Amino acid sequence: MQSKKVLWMESVVLMVTFLMLGTGLSQTKMREMISFSGKVRNIAWDFEYVTLNDLDFRVTPNTKIVDVKGNTLKVTDLKPGLYVVIEVFHEHKDFVAKRITIKPLKGV
Repeated sequence: MQSKKVLWMESVVLMVTFLMLGTGLSQTKMREMISFSGKVRNIAWDFEYVTLNDLDFRVTPNTKIVDVKGNTLKVTDLKPGLYVVIEVFHEHKDFVAKRITIKPLKGV
């Protein structure tokens, strides 16, 4: 009888361990990329954030900024009023910009 209790308790501990391990692994998935487009409303003075459609996007040293031909641009080339497509991933509470593509204004 005692061995059945021990075996049952070991089984419960093992199941709880697997459940906790599964939860931890599910949060390490690859980051899903999301795209936003529109006119740049504001750029932070330190170029760490770009505001587009009332959302702030964090710009990091790893953010690639390009034109439609794929030419690499500088963060200082971003200006309010430019039409851009921003590819981001969600990290903690921020949308982190992975790539910003400056596009010509529609109808111009």
